[in-house]
Amino acid sequence: MTDIQLPALATGYYSGGESEDEDTKDSLVDELTKPRKNRRGQRARQKIWEKKYGSGAKHVVKQHERAKSDRERLRLEFEARQEKRDRKQQEREEREKVRAEKMKKQQERE
Repeated sequence: MTDIQLPALATGYYSGGESEDEDTKDSLVDELTKPRKNRRGQRARQKIWEKKYGSGAKHVVKQHERAKSDRERLRLEFEARQEKRDRKQQEREEREKVRAEKMKKQQERE
């Protein structure tokens, strides 16, 4: 008789009377495991901030500062190029003067 196993003893005892406790656990598990909503994109968030803060929004202020610094940098680069052109033009004029004087002296000698 030791070969025969009783079904109740083989699987263990299970009481199905605790359905209320399981329902609360299920709702808690569902709440914790529900999929998260995706975060809004950067542009969408920026538009919200623009509506909320107007021209005081951080990204708008940074954009204005960046544009201002770019304009200043370009202005300085232009002025440097213009100054370099002016110097080269003066050097050319001086060389041309020296060359003209040399030609004059040679013509006077001849």
